[in-house]
Amino acid sequence: MPAFQKGHPKFGGRKPGSRNKLTLIEIEAARARVDMNMTPVDYLLSVMRDPTAPVDRRDRAAAAVAPYVHPRLANVEAKVDVRTEVATEAERRQRARQAILEAFGERPLPTDGMVIEHEPIKSDSGTGS
Repeated sequence: MPAFQKGHPKFGGRKPGSRNKLTLIEIEAARARVDMNMTPVDYLLSVMRDPTAPVDRRDRAAAAVAPYVHPRLANVEAKVDVRTEVATEAERRQRARQAILEAFGERPLPTDGMVIEHEPIKSDSGTGS
């Protein structure tokens, strides 16, 4: 008897529309995540980080969540105001000296009452510090 006969009714196998085990596991995991009050972004991130999920599913989750985690950079108009001054060499030297004095000049001590009174500690080594 041949293995296939024309007009023979189909027997066995999964019924049309029934779900396989992996789909049922994924649906149950999704329900568990929803029960934990996860946001959609948290859910997609958990799918993306799940090493047991198929790579294709993880890739789709990563692509879907990317705009919410890494926003695109916006165009920013940079406006630079350039002004030039003509100065003699003597004027430039004078400005440089003034800038150096301001940068390295002595600053007045704070007068807001934060002075700490202390007595020096004598050293045992006899060096006098």
